Amino acid sequence: VFEPLVRVLRLVDGDIKPLMAWLYGGLVKAEREMKDAFSNLERNYKDTMAIVDKKMNGRLDSPLHMAAYVLNPHYSYADSSIFIIANEGF
Repeated sequence: VFEPLVRVLRLVDGDIKPLMAWLYGGLVKAEREMKDAFSNLERNYKDTMAIVDKKMNGRLDSPLHMAAYVLNPHYSYADSSIFIIANEGF
């Protein structure tokens, strides 16, 4: 369940510091993978996601992070639904 978060922590803790778009994208992917690990049942992942969201709040949830994520071609070309997610965030 926590393997996706460990990957994000390794990304942040590495010698080369990632750009905000890569970090935000890694967190979005980690959240999706964690929900999948909990069989997409909200009652199973609600508490865990609340902790992750609490840590992100005020740090990685600004419109600037979302814009960097949406405008990164790696994410926007791979998944066109990213624009739907972006509209919900603003």
